[in-house]
Amino acid sequence: MIDMNILEEAIETIKERGSEYGEAKENLGMTAVMWSIILDTDVTAEDVCKCMIALKLMRWCETSNHDTILDIIGYAALGNEVNK
Repeated sequence: MIDMNILEEAIETIKERGSEYGEAKENLGMTAVMWSIILDTDVTAEDVCKCMIALKLMRWCETSNHDTILDIIGYAALGNEVNK
């Protein structure tokens, strides 16, 4: 059975970071614009989420860390949100 506590904790983390850094959708969109300029190719907010998940997966392979797992869940949820 899935531990719902980690899902709830991921939701809380997204909310906390939102009050610290601002609206996640807007930040992901702005990050996509910056990455598009740097990489000289179109990058979407969803792409940013996918790349951040890839980064977190690489870290998870090196060391199992609760925060890393929370971040993966959070970026997956945000990736879903940016498509709405």
